Amino acid sequence: MLHITFSSSQGTLSPQQALDLATLYLENARKSKDREVVFALCDDAETALSRMKRVDKRRILTSPWGSEDQVVRNRIATAYFERGNILDSWDYFKMAQISYTKAEKWGHVKETGHLSPDSSRLI
Repeated sequence: MLHITFSSSQGTLSPQQALDLATLYLENARKSKDREVVFALCDDAETALSRMKRVDKRRILTSPWGSEDQVVRNRIATAYFERGNILDSWDYFKMAQISYTKAEKWGHVKETGHLSPDSSRLI
């Protein structure tokens, strides 16, 4: 199995490092045929994203739409959403839901294809 270590006095990662690691773990999870390996890789992806520097997370979450941080924010949201899809496909439903919730926190919009009962917009 692939093992990558970033040295840091506080154990934190830059947004790019966190995304690169999460992407690597999720790509390998998609390819794996072993349930336990898939779960471990998805867990590693979550760990990589959670190791992002707190100040970077705050800046990215509060930066205005249209800024350079929006691209990073979208990538983080996509990573959490993909993690949810992978976990869901292996029947880790509770863990998948946690990832979907985090994806929404980062700005991912869930498209279900049905209309909201109180409006004409898709939810």
